[in-house]
Amino acid sequence: MKPIAALNALVLVGLLGAGDALALCDQTLHTPVAALANTVRQEGEQVLGFWPELLHSVGPVCRFEFSVVPRARLELLYELGQVPVMLAAVRTERRDGFGEFVPLLETRPALLSLDPERPALRHLRELVPPRRVAVVRGLDFGLRYRQALDSWRREGQLVVEADIPGVLRALQAGLADYAVLLPAHAHALAQREARFAELGVRLRTEFLDDLPWQATGVYLSHRALPAAERSWLRQRLQAAAAAGEVWRQLGQHYPAEAMAGSMRPL
Repeated sequence: MKPIAALNALVLVGLLGAGDALALCDQTLHTPVAALANTVRQEGEQVLGFWPELLHSVGPVCRFEFSVVPRARLELLYELGQVPVMLAAVRTERRDGFGEFVPLLETRPALLSLDPERPALRHLRELVPPRRVAVVRGLDFGLRYRQALDSWRREGQLVVEADIPGVLRALQAGLADYAVLLPAHAHALAQREARFAELGVRLRTEFLDDLPWQATGVYLSHRALPAAERSWLRQRLQAAAAAGEVWRQLGQHYPAEAMAGSMRPL
C-alpha cells in the first residue's frame, strides 16, 4: 500500500472503527473508466493514472476493479446503474438524475488547432463551415458546448472520435481544423506518445468565452452504490480536496506548465 493510502486507512479506521469501515465495502466495486491521457490510462492489464489512484488512496478499504471502455459507453453504463463511480465528469442536469456529483477541481477546455496564422477566435459560434471540429464522443463541457455540437452536426462540420488520440489523429491528418479538449490532456499525449510528438510544439490553444471554468469531479451512482457507501466516499473525497490532496496527486501526473490555464484547484 502506498504511504498516502496507508495514512488514509488509519484515519478512516480512527473515525469509523475498523469493523464499520470494512463493512461499507464488502464486495469488489467493478468500475468502468474511459481513457483520458494521464488521468486514466491502461498499461497491459493495469489501469493507472490520477483518477484510479485517487480512488485507491481515499478509499483504501474499498476494492476497486477498473476496466477501460469508450467514453460514450461509460456514459450509458452510468445511466444504467452499472458504474458505481463515474470519474472525470462535469456536472449536468441529466447526470444528476442518476447519481450524486462530488466536485474536486476545476477544468477549462480550449479550442486546439494547427493554424498559427488565422485571426484569434473568442466564441464557438465563430466556427463556421467549411471548418470542421473534432470532439470526443461522450465528453460534455456544458450547455453552450452541447448547443455548438448540434449546430456543427447540422452543418456537417462535426468530426466525432471515440477518444483523445482519435481527435489528435484527425487534426494531424487534416480531417479536422479544430478540436475541443483540455489542453493538458493533448500535451500529455504529445509528450508520452511518439506519434503525437510534433503536436507538442505545433498546437495552438485558445480559451473561448463559451467554455468557462467548471467544477469537475466524480458521480456516485444512486443505483450501484448503497447510501452508506455514497456518504462515506463523498466525505473522503471532499476531505481530500479540502486538504489539497487532490491537487497534489494531480501534480504527480501533469507538470505545472501543462495544467496552467486548463486545470486548477477548487
